[in-house]
Amino acid sequence: MTYFSFTRAELLRRAEEIPAGAKKALLLSGEKTNPYSTMIVVAENVLGKAEVHERSADAWMVLRGQGTFILGGRLIKPERHKEHEWLGEGIEGGTRLAVHEGDLLDIPPGIPHQIDVQTSRLELLIVKINQLESHPYDPNI
Repeated sequence: MTYFSFTRAELLRRAEEIPAGAKKALLLSGEKTNPYSTMIVVAENVLGKAEVHERSADAWMVLRGQGTFILGGRLIKPERHKEHEWLGEGIEGGTRLAVHEGDLLDIPPGIPHQIDVQTSRLELLIVKINQLESHPYDPNI
């Protein structure tokens, strides 16, 4: 088994390498389909798709920038994206939470979430933990 270690300076340098625009991810360790993975996600000038993961949790750490996460509520026009994952145009009835450098968000399975950075750039570290107990999403609730 291999371990990985990343300094804050290295994480920030890698985030800077991601070009401007939209929402893009850089895998640091693991694989998206393995039990866990770590990634840098950069979102800039975008209202990302709303998501629900039925069998994975996300822990997001803000490395640099500011923006808004929309958490909870229901997906607007939900569509199954792949097994155990839903996407929607937005979230209805969610809570808007302003995030800044150093903030940590822990999003368990089954919770709708969306990133809003329509006028800013947000650089994030995400730890994704997969294959947890399923929390099926019912788009009709």
